[in-house]
Amino acid sequence: MIFIGGISNKIRELGPGELKSCKNCGKEKYHVIKESCDRLSLFFIPIVPFNKKLFSICPDCSYTENIDSKNSNYYRDLVHLNQMFLNNLIEEKEYFLRKQTLKKPQP
Repeated sequence: MIFIGGISNKIRELGPGELKSCKNCGKEKYHVIKESCDRLSLFFIPIVPFNKKLFSICPDCSYTENIDSKNSNYYRDLVHLNQMFLNNLIEEKEYFLRKQTLKKPQP
């Protein structure tokens, strides 16, 4: 019996993250949050995801910073909240109330 398998990497954009100043270019912009995930495939069908990583990218100079796994939940929640606000699913007042309840990670 022959098995055809392999490992592939997929990067997907989650959305806008924090408004912060870039360490490389110094411009203050909303950095884009992306997720990288390796996947084990069998017969070209992705079976097992592993090695998930989040990173933040400056939209101007493409400077990339890795996000610690302990802070990943905060950034996922922040991206979700930003997407809801941008898609007009919540109003500005509710957006700021929810943003205050998010627990910002300590450096």
